[in-house]
Amino acid sequence: MKTKSKKTRDTAWNTQQHVYIEGIEFRKCSKCKELKTLDKYILIPTKKGSKPDIYCRNCKNKYKRENHGYIRKDPKLVSATRKRQGKEAKERFKTPEMLDFYRKLHAKAVLCITYKGLIIKEYDSAKAAGIDGFKPTGISVACNTGNLYKGFYWKFKKDV
Repeated sequence: MKTKSKKTRDTAWNTQQHVYIEGIEFRKCSKCKELKTLDKYILIPTKKGSKPDIYCRNCKNKYKRENHGYIRKDPKLVSATRKRQGKEAKERFKTPEMLDFYRKLHAKAVLCITYKGLIIKEYDSAKAAGIDGFKPTGISVACNTGNLYKGFYWKFKKDV
């Protein structure tokens, strides 16, 4: 039993808008209604290959400018702009005030505890314990594993 094939959009625009003049293929723009060669159209990728857009390049760019306020920019220019903006953002966050703010925001208070369970000292962060000769990485490992570090137990204040 044969099934009826649906008339697809491809066949519709192939018959109505494509014209061959002296062996050269022309297409009628849906916007300006002019016949133009296929090199004046943007090719749209499809599963079967590619096909020309329904608007010519000029009409497509005009449409983008009017409705979206932009046209495709030079990739090198865009890349340079993004790099510059990235550097500016990094410099903004490297100010001493911002660094201090983020340190305090992410710092976890730690407690230095004897083997008998007595709290010897409280530090604002593992890095702050570096003043007394402790390494922050050793303190963090001790807090997470429960092992001794330099003869003391270490815990995050929120865990006590």
